[in-house]
Amino acid sequence: MLGLVYTDGETQRAQIMILIKDREDTPQGFPLHTLARLVCAAGHCRDSDVWSVTRARGYGERICALEDRLRTAQFVSVTAKEILEMVSDPDEWFYDLDCRVHHEVRFGLIDSSALFLDAPDDITDSIEGHFSLVTRR
Repeated sequence: MLGLVYTDGETQRAQIMILIKDREDTPQGFPLHTLARLVCAAGHCRDSDVWSVTRARGYGERICALEDRLRTAQFVSVTAKEILEMVSDPDEWFYDLDCRVHHEVRFGLIDSSALFLDAPDDITDSIEGHFSLVTRR
């Protein structure tokens, strides 16, 4: 299903959300690290880029600290490098994550049930082929 349509003044980009139910044999249980790296690659991000986390719940010192900061804020600014480190660390794993890369791209994990990506169709198209169990919403 197509969502919002963004425009840069010349082209329109359809917004598409996908759910990813691929699993992996890690404490995280889902390939969140793969999704985060693909989102970063698609957006040509740098380690110093700042992403907004609006929801975080999970296990591990850094994730719990992030969760604590969100108790008193609508969002927390975190560098791409910090997110990529957290999702790749076997001693940290998310149950919930909602991360906004910029106004057009969000990704994360919904209540330990599925990964999600909400992005313009060109980004979604470039990422969804890396996963097996994908549903468009």
